[in-house]
Amino acid sequence: MTMQDLEAPATGTRRKRHELESLILEMGRQLIAEQGLGTGAEHLSFKAVFDQLEVRQSVKVTNASVIGRIWENQEDFQRAVLRSVASGDALDLSPTVDCVAAVLAEADLSSIEGRRRALMDACRKGSAVTTETMRSSTGWSTWLALWSLHAAEGSDKSDAEIATLLRSTAARTAEQVAELASSAFDALGFDFAPGLDLTVVTAAIGSFTHGAFLNADSYDAPARGLPMPTGPNGDVEDWTLMGIGIHSIVERCCVPVEDHAEG
Repeated sequence: MTMQDLEAPATGTRRKRHELESLILEMGRQLIAEQGLGTGAEHLSFKAVFDQLEVRQSVKVTNASVIGRIWENQEDFQRAVLRSVASGDALDLSPTVDCVAAVLAEADLSSIEGRRRALMDACRKGSAVTTETMRSSTGWSTWLALWSLHAAEGSDKSDAEIATLLRSTAARTAEQVAELASSAFDALGFDFAPGLDLTVVTAAIGSFTHGAFLNADSYDAPARGLPMPTGPNGDVEDWTLMGIGIHSIVERCCVPVEDHAEG
């Protein structure tokens, strides 16, 4: 058997090295998502991962199949799992983009009041969709937990390679937020308050969103279904904590362009 042809004895299936590596890393990510990070991946042993592969997928893997062939040792494997988490996909904001696009399509651009209403609705409805996306994405939740862990450790103790991967994924998410915000501001005729720009507003939105999601369970308050009299004629509408925060940021950081409706 060569390094490229590793075997899973329980099924008799001969797997390529990269296939076995991918299979084990995916199970490692699943276990971290289910059990939490703690202070890292030190609780993630070969035995724990191999046992779950056999139970869940009827795939039997031995130490001999991976040690010295895929990873040098268990610590090397644990770091590989964390690198895999850190380099994961950015948060999928396409449902939020579709939601905001629908709000913009119905916006009343004939007055500043109408444009402010549309901007508020975009924040309220878009944040509700984003909240659900974040809650349903175990991969992104795990990524955010790892981001928080490395931020708490500080640059001296943080793994430089993992920190770089985290920043890269964060940058991809920030690009989506910036593009969405810029499109909404342009469509509704809003500019940035003096001294501010898109980078600052995007950073504020991202920072609040991450913090709100990480700390939502720490407070005795619901994150969704918050009734507020913000509708036409004071009608009650449902808000999320994220929506309240993002709308507050936008209200403070952006100003309406007076002649937008005429243009």
